[in-house]
Amino acid sequence: MNNEQPADNDDKTQKDKLNSSQANTEWIPILINSVTPLAKEYVDLQKSKFDYKVKRDERASQHNRKLIFSLLLFLGAIIGISSLLTFYGKVSGDALLFMIGVIVGYIITMIQGLIYEPWQYDENEGD
Repeated sequence: MNNEQPADNDDKTQKDKLNSSQANTEWIPILINSVTPLAKEYVDLQKSKFDYKVKRDERASQHNRKLIFSLLLFLGAIIGISSLLTFYGKVSGDALLFMIGVIVGYIITMIQGLIYEPWQYDENEGD
């Protein structure tokens, strides 16, 4: 009879271990079910942020193209008129060269503005 009791105790301890291991893993499906909607919302939020950035960049590039075209047309007209006035002797050549230098500097600044979008900035810039 003495031999039977330890076997019963071993069976009970094995059942207790099995029950405790099952109890330890019961929280996993609950956690997965509770986190899944939050993960879906997070993915949807990131997708909407990405879509917004794509639309913003598309609109900005369309605006930049229109702006560049109109500015180049305007600057070309100014250079053309200044060149004609210089040819007829109404404006000196130095004034024409100065104006061309200013316009070239403006174009370089405009190109820099197109390379770096206005919403991108250096965090150390304001310090």
